[in-house]
Amino acid sequence: MGSNLAKIKSIIADNSLTREDQEELLSIFVKASENELAPIRELLEADASWVGKLNTNYKVKKAVLNTGDAESWRTLLKEEAKEVDKI
Repeated sequence: MGSNLAKIKSIIADNSLTREDQEELLSIFVKASENELAPIRELLEADASWVGKLNTNYKVKKAVLNTGDAESWRTLLKEEAKEVDKI
């Protein structure tokens, strides 16, 4: 069984994201330890549609951070917390 990162990379590569989006999303995971990556690998193996969801979430957060607007960031996190509570 390969490393968690290798498996995540494989799952992302099999997704319909653009090559650029795949590389950017993967760049987030390369900084994590094997233990930190294990639940992400499990999630993506169980349901590969999470690749797109994670990519969208990352892009939204990146865009809000780039505005430098702290209130927008707080609002985004509050909305995200509500969504997590629904799950």
